[in-house]
Amino acid sequence: MWINAGDQNTKFFHAHLKTRQAKNRIGSIYNDQGSTRNGPCLTKEQQRELNSPITEKDIDQALKEFPNEKAPVYKLIEKIITAKLKTVVDYVVGPSQSAFIKVRNILDNVIIAHELVKSYTKKGVSPRCLVKVDIRKAYDSVEWSFLKMILIEFGMPVKFVQLVMECVTTVSYSLLINGGLAIKFQAKKGLRQ
Repeated sequence: MWINAGDQNTKFFHAHLKTRQAKNRIGSIYNDQGSTRNGPCLTKEQQRELNSPITEKDIDQALKEFPNEKAPVYKLIEKIITAKLKTVVDYVVGPSQSAFIKVRNILDNVIIAHELVKSYTKKGVSPRCLVKVDIRKAYDSVEWSFLKMILIEFGMPVKFVQLVMECVTTVSYSLLINGGLAIKFQAKKGLRQ
């Protein structure tokens, strides 16, 4: 059967693909002692810091970053959330992730990738895998449910996650058609930029 219909876009191919995907899924990773390996999770103190009430000082500090001290409310809230996240970002984001984080050099990862590729064809070198990911439209395709799940997995407090999701999910758009604004519509995924 595989010889005749193996790679064709058939029910057989898709059934085989789904079976392989189910088998290849990594549910959890275990260390040498047999316990699961979890990613970073915020401490209670870090959670309290993120959940701390927004003060006048926070608002003044965020307003100073805008020209003429004028800003849309959502941008002001985003600045305050960003300032709070800066206190835990080094704890949550691994050292190998360097893009968009101050003090980290994005070129470090380029150099590592170059070193991996350079010796890719040499004999006696450990097996490697290189994956190229196109992230040009990454912000436009972020699933909100996935973002919320990740924030919860990192141990972000529920109140803070709700505040972030309020900023993310309240965006609406309207189109300019023949010089006039059309009806507004709500976004279903993606992030404001």
